[in-house]
Amino acid sequence: MYKVLFLNKHYEASHLQKTFYSPACERNKTPILETIDLYFDKKAHILEIASGTGQHASFFSSQKPQWTWQPSDQTQESIDAIKVMRSKLKQDNLLNPLSVSTLDRDHKLPKYDGIFCANMIHISPWEATEGLIHIAHKHLKIGAYLILYGPFFSDKIKASESNLEFDRSLKLRNPDWGIRNLEQVTDLAAKHLLKCVTTHSLPANNLCVIFSKH
Repeated sequence: MYKVLFLNKHYEASHLQKTFYSPACERNKTPILETIDLYFDKKAHILEIASGTGQHASFFSSQKPQWTWQPSDQTQESIDAIKVMRSKLKQDNLLNPLSVSTLDRDHKLPKYDGIFCANMIHISPWEATEGLIHIAHKHLKIGAYLILYGPFFSDKIKASESNLEFDRSLKLRNPDWGIRNLEQVTDLAAKHLLKCVTTHSLPANNLCVIFSKH
C-alpha cells in the first residue's frame, strides 16, 4: 500500500502526484461526466464516496463550476492526494476532502443533491456496499440521485470475458472482493428507498447505474 512521505509535517507533493494516479480515470472521465450531467442539477451539491486519486473530483468540478463537489475517502493517502490537487487547482467549488468510510454507520453529513461513487464496490467487501446504500438513504434529498460507476454482472446480460477475468483476479487478491451482481445491488437499494431508474453502458464494459431517492 502506498504510504505518504512526510517532511517536517509536509508531504512531498511531487512524489504524491506521481504515485497516486489512475490512467483509467483519465480515459473514462469524459463519458462519465456526460452521463452524470443528465441527472445532477445545474447547481447541485454532490458528495463523492471513495474519491481515490481525486481525478474525477478535479475534472468534474472544473468542467461544472456551478456544481459544489465534496470529495471523500477512507484513506489518509487519498485525502492527502486530493488536498495537493485542490491546492494547485484553487477551485472554490471543489471542497476540502472528508474522511468517510462506508463501513461506519454514524456520519455527520448534511443532505446532498447527489451522490457519486466510482469503482469502489468491486474492490471492497459487500458490507461497504451496504454502507454506501445506507449513506445514500440517509443523506440524499428526496428525488436526488445516487450514481454508481464500474463493472457489474447482470442476470440479463452475458458477461464479457474481460470482466470475468477481472473478477477472477480481484478474488485472488481478496476473496471478499469481486464484481457485484446488478440485481443484488438494486434489490439492496430498493430496501432503502432507492429505485434503480436506468443504466448507461460506458466504455470498457462499465455501467453507470442511476438510483433515485424516494
